[in-house]
Amino acid sequence: MAGSDDSLFLHCADRFFGPAMGQWLNRDIHLRNKDTQPGIGSGFLLGFAFAFGWTPCIGPILATVLALAAASATVARGVLLLAAYSAGLAVPFLLALLALDSSCASISDSGVISMPSKF
Repeated sequence: MAGSDDSLFLHCADRFFGPAMGQWLNRDIHLRNKDTQPGIGSGFLLGFAFAFGWTPCIGPILATVLALAAASATVARGVLLLAAYSAGLAVPFLLALLALDSSCASISDSGVISMPSKF
């Protein structure tokens, strides 16, 4: 059922904005010269953009966990709450890392694409 809802939304958006909006959203923008390599500034900007996009999602949850940890009866209970929150936040990233590592290894073993051995 979710697929039909998505297609209805996309159909309405296409009718409202037109195909020009789809072309505008699919454009490719490069903010650096082809002669230069990305430096520490681009890493900072990427991290800033990631944090800016994630703050509305993670902020209220983290505030609630911190409030519950502060109001807990014992320090151990507060530490347990924060540890569970941290583990829940870290596990998806660790799984993505493992999936990326195994997929890069299988791609480079296939010989189709030459991958660097270390990033």
